[in-house]
Amino acid sequence: MLHTTAPLMVFDLDGTLIDSLPDLTVAANHMLESYNLPPLSDTQIRAMIGDGVKVLIRKILSTAKSVSEEELPTPLIEEATRRYMAYYTPHSTDLTHLFPHTHSTLQNLAEKGWAMAVCTNKPVKAAETILQHLGINSFFSTVSGGDSFPHMKPHPEHLLGTIQKISGDIRKTIMVGDHYNDLFAARDAKIAGSIFAQWGYGRKEMEKEATLVAQTITDLPTYGQKILEQRD
Repeated sequence: MLHTTAPLMVFDLDGTLIDSLPDLTVAANHMLESYNLPPLSDTQIRAMIGDGVKVLIRKILSTAKSVSEEELPTPLIEEATRRYMAYYTPHSTDLTHLFPHTHSTLQNLAEKGWAMAVCTNKPVKAAETILQHLGINSFFSTVSGGDSFPHMKPHPEHLLGTIQKISGDIRKTIMVGDHYNDLFAARDAKIAGSIFAQWGYGRKEMEKEATLVAQTITDLPTYGQKILEQRD
């Protein structure tokens, strides 16, 4: 098992480190086309990201079919998820890219002594593939996906499990993300604090749940240190 005594910054993936919306939208519409359903816009898909793939598929089908999520039969959701992942997995890096200044900020954090990890509701294999393709996988001591533990964010066990994989200290851990799921997981895990990624997909009202709000990823080294100092 890896072990770190360094301060730890845990990142969400989609909408925090990477702009994956273009590939998610293409995959969603490819799946919808297989059911002869109308396509959705990237704006519609953007509002659905963050709760894991099955919830995403449920929201997509509900919108495209103009029915409530409760009306969707489980076998349909499961089959649609398989169709979606069959297309998305080999195409997950076609259009996905890092947000501006992501690589340089991760390098800056590493030079300042931060350990880093990823805690995403995306399936872990897809997350690892994307991180490697974009050339930032080496910055992270561990990567946990929505299928890595029995629970996913906002359940604190997803975040705590990620921290425990590298024997991190929750008192020196900060969660960075663009969704309620990240901020609630941080709160309930009782870590040092959280930073809302204002550049991501989350709605503005979500930011009130964060310890600090960052306008750009380049704010993270300063804001991370500020939270740790406040904690002390």
